Amino acid sequence: IVDATGMAQYKVAALTADASTASITEGSAPTESEPTFAAVTFTPGNYGVIGYVSKEIRKQSPLNYEEKVTESSRRALRRKLNSLIAAAIPASSLADAYAITLASTATTGAGAFDANLLSNIILAYGGDEGVDGQAVLFLNKKDLKAFAAVRGTNEYLPVYSIIPDPGSPSTGVIKDNNGLSCRYCLSNDVTALSDLSLTTTAKKSMFYGNPQACEVPIWGGMDVEVNDGYKFGEGLLTVRGEITADADVVAQGGFVVVTC
Repeated sequence: IVDATGMAQYKVAALTADASTASITEGSAPTESEPTFAAVTFTPGNYGVIGYVSKEIRKQSPLNYEEKVTESSRRALRRKLNSLIAAAIPASSLADAYAITLASTATTGAGAFDANLLSNIILAYGGDEGVDGQAVLFLNKKDLKAFAAVRGTNEYLPVYSIIPDPGSPSTGVIKDNNGLSCRYCLSNDVTALSDLSLTTTAKKSMFYGNPQACEVPIWGGMDVEVNDGYKFGEGLLTVRGEITADADVVAQGGFVVVTC
């Protein structure tokens, strides 16, 4: 998260290629080489939520309705941020792609789930010394279920072990029988590979990478206000939330996106 308050736009210089090192001959300068950059520009977008509730909830303090309605608006705004991020990462030119090729008879992406899928995604990420680790697999819950359903060819035992975090069922660890593992994070806004309809045009689904490679500038913070003036005659409270934000990838190869 980046505080972009006061900026008309927020621009980041993303390093796309490092300078090259050359051999040095005594008495001469090394061959000139310079890094290359790409500019990522963030433009503020305004998003809001509004609702009306009875003023009578203030008389029912033991149930604390007003606070719950306010918190519901905050969750709605956070979900909007989530959808912005889930759309920005696959669309970024700085993200790499891991292409899956299925049989010509396949009609959905469900056939992509086999004993090698997780390892192929993990090993498709990185390879460049400048790519950071601590990567996370972001996927739809339908795809997590598809991983869990994969069975071995001989003993038909589960190929993948899924261990949710005790504090949150939306995050955890997924690992295969070879010991390769990664953290995962569920998001309904990520396109599910398992029920993806295949066409002649490749489509993007789950992605794997370092969350820090995606920046989310916010202009002015997240505001949720309760006002009793607008609908005073009707005896209603107005609950209005607003956020101004954008999201995009700012590191070359910071994510690898599964395409099928």
